[in-house]
Amino acid sequence: MNFETVVNDVKTRVEDVSNRAQGVAELSLDTVRKANDIVVPTFQNIFDKQSGAARELFESGKTSVTRVRNDGLKAVAANPIEYLPAGRTVVVDAFSASVDLTAKAGTELAEVLRKAYEDALARINGKPAKKAAAKKAARKATAKKTATKTAAKKAAAKKAAS
Repeated sequence: MNFETVVNDVKTRVEDVSNRAQGVAELSLDTVRKANDIVVPTFQNIFDKQSGAARELFESGKTSVTRVRNDGLKAVAANPIEYLPAGRTVVVDAFSASVDLTAKAGTELAEVLRKAYEDALARINGKPAKKAAAKKAARKATAKKTATKTAAKKAAAKKAAS
């Protein structure tokens, strides 16, 4: 082996590794975007539900304090439970909604990250992504079937017209 052959071989391998690394970096950015599209709306929904519950609890407490002030201490002492703000269901509903939203987002994120991991591993090994190739093949098959059906309909229409 001469020196030029070794240099060219190393150069080819470095370019291959560099291209694979670039593909993984692009995949990482796409994954971050997808995760961001899941996380941001989820946290916005949780924030909206929690702040709505907080507003409702505040208004309920304010109403309760006003009733206490109007009815007097004797009425409150006689039946204190009647003057408690009705907020248990508000808190439980907000908590349940937050748990549901978080669980759903977690499931979606896990799926996005699992697929990204598989795709990154495939790119590192120099293999094409499995599902992308399958989707392209499915699209081609569908397009071929559609073209065949369209051609058959045209032929049938010509026969009927004749």
